[in-house]
Amino acid sequence: MRTFIRHRDEYLAVLMILKGRGDHIPATCTFCPPDREQAEPTFRCIDCNHGPLMCQECCVEKHQLNPLHRIQHWTGQRFQKVSLRQLGFVVQLGHQDGSTCLSPVNGPSKFVVIHDNGIHRVRLQYCGCRASVSSQTGMLHFKWEQLMRNRWFPA
Repeated sequence: MRTFIRHRDEYLAVLMILKGRGDHIPATCTFCPPDREQAEPTFRCIDCNHGPLMCQECCVEKHQLNPLHRIQHWTGQRFQKVSLRQLGFVVQLGHQDGSTCLSPVNGPSKFVVIHDNGIHRVRLQYCGCRASVSSQTGMLHFKWEQLMRNRWFPA
C-alpha cells in the first residue's frame, strides 16, 4: 500500500493517458500502406496488445483473424464503442487461409456470437466454392459445419 500511495499520481497519469487518445499521436495512420492515401487514425482495439490508433480501413484489415475484438472510435471528445460490423467487416467462413470466396453466400442478417468479451453482432458469409469441399465426402460443407469449423458452436 505504501508503494501505491507514493506513486499514485503517476499511476493516475498513465490511466488517464489510456482513457484518452494517448500520447505521441501521429497525424496519419501508421498502418496505411504507401500506395494508399493516408487517413486520420481514429480507431483503436481494446483487445489488441498496445491498441494503437489506426484508420477505419486498417482496423478492418488488421482484424481479419480477430473478428470478435472490441473497437472504439474517437469522436473528437471521447471514445465511443463501435463494432467491426459497423465498419464494414464481413467474416468469411470456409476459407482456412483467410482468402476471399469467389462464390460467397450471405449469412443471416442478425447473426449473434456470444464471446467471453461480450455479445457481437457480425456480418458473415458462408463459402460456396471449392475451398469448402470436404475431403471425406467431396461435397460442400453445410453452413452449420462451416460455423463449427470456425469454432462458433450453436447455443
